[in-house]
Amino acid sequence: MLIVAQPKTGSTSLLDSVGEVTGLDYTQEFGLVRRLPKATLCSALRNSDMAEINIATMNRWTQLDLWRKQHLVPSENNLNLVELKLIEGRKFVITLRKPIDALEAIKRLPRFRLKRKLKVMLESLEAFNLRWREFAWGKDQILIVEFEDLIANQSEVVNRVLQHYGRDERVPDDFRLPKRRYTGGGAVKFRFR
Repeated sequence: MLIVAQPKTGSTSLLDSVGEVTGLDYTQEFGLVRRLPKATLCSALRNSDMAEINIATMNRWTQLDLWRKQHLVPSENNLNLVELKLIEGRKFVITLRKPIDALEAIKRLPRFRLKRKLKVMLESLEAFNLRWREFAWGKDQILIVEFEDLIANQSEVVNRVLQHYGRDERVPDDFRLPKRRYTGGGAVKFRFR
């Protein structure tokens, strides 16, 4: 079950939550950095899991017995692969955040050193956000989770994600997301059997 994440949207905390409550393993695949086509307009986003992928990778990422979160860049190739999975009946969750707010969160990272590229980074975040929104429009198999909603209504949003994937588990009304993050240096907890 794949969560497609714009950077800095609370997706790591969401992944940890749905993994823990369902008892299923959860992960994120790193080290995929490959040249991205300029048409994506997301080239300034350097997360190590952003890449053009192939059908074998998409098949692995959409297994039903594993939660996975990836910063899947909305290139034409990747959107076509998601479309194929939609035809097969797969569902997706996409986490998004206002691009300017995401950029402010990126700027607060301890290892942030790209101050001279802020305009390009903002344009990349805007392109990532807009292309996924346009792609998801009118598709019931795609649930968009807004960062602001996730933070304000934590238990409700986690339960909405679980329900979207047809899971019976629910979190209580007083549930709070764990504070998890990946900042390029490690520090994220994933469980594997």
